[in-house]
Amino acid sequence: METKTIRLIYPQWQGANIARWIPTLAPDDASWGYYLGAMLLEFLAPKTDCRTFTVPFSTDISERVEKEGILDRDIIISQTKAALAILAVANPDKVVTLGGECSVSVPVFSYLADKYRDDVAIVWVDAHPDITLPGDDYNGYHAMALSACMGMGGQAHYVITARKNIS
Repeated sequence: METKTIRLIYPQWQGANIARWIPTLAPDDASWGYYLGAMLLEFLAPKTDCRTFTVPFSTDISERVEKEGILDRDIIISQTKAALAILAVANPDKVVTLGGECSVSVPVFSYLADKYRDDVAIVWVDAHPDITLPGDDYNGYHAMALSACMGMGGQAHYVITARKNIS
């Protein structure tokens, strides 16, 4: 049986609050690095015959709002829902994600966990563990990505609920 692989371009940058850690950078310059990284990955990754999808994302950085302990929560939810809708329609067996910050993995892993149920594992390799929760000291969702994949935190509840509603 042939497997269906898609390439998902996901330039989300809102999950990061880089300006907090690098105050010498302008907030928009720091955050846009994730967007630029996704575009560079798309350009540099070897071309294949698999279909490519791009998750719609907001470029508005005029006002960043924290809600329920997550910076830009509403925008992230909107982009998460768009990613889940793409995955539901494409119905891939495998996903190559070329993205922005770490939380772009959450909808993909959530989709794959639902598809493969008891036959899925996550091996997370990163410079930081990504296991913080809303309300912790850092409000960037990218640092909560693995927690969300494990079903912890308010955002995780949204992803699981959205996935069930889209499927």
